[in-house]
Amino acid sequence: MRGRSAFTPWRGMTTVDSAKRATRCVALLLILGVGIGGAVLWLIRSRDSAKREKELRKAGVTFGYLETDRLLSSGELAFVEVRNKDFGDASVPLLSSFRRVRALDVSDTALTGDGLTELLNGRNKSLTGLGVSGLRLDPRVAAAVGRQTYLRSLAAAHCELTDDDAMKMLSPKILFLALDNNQLTDATLGKLSDLPELVVVSLENNQFSEVAIEQFRQQHENIQILEGKDMKDFLRGKWIR
Repeated sequence: MRGRSAFTPWRGMTTVDSAKRATRCVALLLILGVGIGGAVLWLIRSRDSAKREKELRKAGVTFGYLETDRLLSSGELAFVEVRNKDFGDASVPLLSSFRRVRALDVSDTALTGDGLTELLNGRNKSLTGLGVSGLRLDPRVAAAVGRQTYLRSLAAAHCELTDDDAMKMLSPKILFLALDNNQLTDATLGKLSDLPELVVVSLENNQFSEVAIEQFRQQHENIQILEGKDMKDFLRGKWIR
């Protein structure tokens, strides 16, 4: 006897019943296919995640996930901190794909202005913490930092900043700001007075006059002024876990 296809009615079944049965079979096959495909995709992403984690650790990068998604390939990272002084522009592609990083610290690395600018592109709506201490920030890079409009903390110590550079960088949303060991003058202090949410700052080893510093202290008793080392520890404790 020839086998019956899914569309051949059995005795007592109408053509409509047979069609319904065939539809259910097709739906079941689709569900099974999606399930298997999803499992394969998860396996591929997991392998990709492990590979990329290994690459990052080899490059001296510390990172942490957002609680909602632990798949590295999704770009959902809470923070990225580079602890490798040799991390330069050639390594930027390792981090470029992570578009929603909230806090990024590349202080004391070998990044140039070109590499740092590339790394900051497209992050103006996600980045809330940035560490660039020890990097040379020219006006173009300072402007790229200034475009990070959601920044709440900024570490820019030992960057050879001038007043013009600082003016380009500062956002009114900043709470915590490290500006020690630069080339800033009283003009920058005046700009700091216009930051309504600023609560902690480091200012040592600049070109501020004693009169301007004392006046700043008196006018802003709510702003805590820390030494550079203490500020570094303070900022790191805010977003590195």
